[in-house]
Amino acid sequence: MNKIIDGKRLQSEKIVAFKEQISNISDKLKLVVIQIGNDTASNIYVKNKKILCEKVGISFEHLWYDSITEDELIEVIDRLNNDDSVTGILVQFPLPGDIDANKVIDTISPLKDVDGLTTYNMGALASGQKC
Repeated sequence: MNKIIDGKRLQSEKIVAFKEQISNISDKLKLVVIQIGNDTASNIYVKNKKILCEKVGISFEHLWYDSITEDELIEVIDRLNNDDSVTGILVQFPLPGDIDANKVIDTISPLKDVDGLTTYNMGALASGQKC
């Protein structure tokens, strides 16, 4: 017997649950998404992240750069790492070919690594540690 899943209903229930959980957190949550370039799919992903953040009560900031050097991008991430109002950082892929994605991702504080892609968080996950 096949069972049809009502994705919209399930999403709505999850959003309500997340909103309630987030409302019980004493600190204000803020996600910063960094995007370089104008990739059509990335634009949609970032827009959807913003909408979801707004629905559940997370502050959202979108830093968009037409172009940026790797060193400049690392400076931006360092600034966000040191900004106590920022609780999550996400670098939107794809990155330009001249930027070392691994180096950039490993610049993100593991405590603010929303995707869990830093070497630290991936290692912790692979070894069954809390991350």
